[in-house]
Amino acid sequence: MDIELMIKDFVINELANESYEGEIDIHHSLIQKGIIDSMAIMVLIRYIEQEFSITISGTDLTPQNFENISTIAELVSLKLNTHKV
Repeated sequence: MDIELMIKDFVINELANESYEGEIDIHHSLIQKGIIDSMAIMVLIRYIEQEFSITISGTDLTPQNFENISTIAELVSLKLNTHKV
């Protein structure tokens, strides 16, 4: 399971603004580049929680954790590893 790829596919297919015409790289700032808006972040969080059976807490909701696909995948990986212990 490639977490980055799963998140990227969801962002492209379900959340990306129709007006965004560029390539989506895992290191692009999702909000600053206009790929998604703040409302889409909430949809993304719900997807992550359901898909990976984890909980994103209020303390996880930082700009650093949701800056780009790579940082989101790191958060998911951390939660998955913590959840297994």
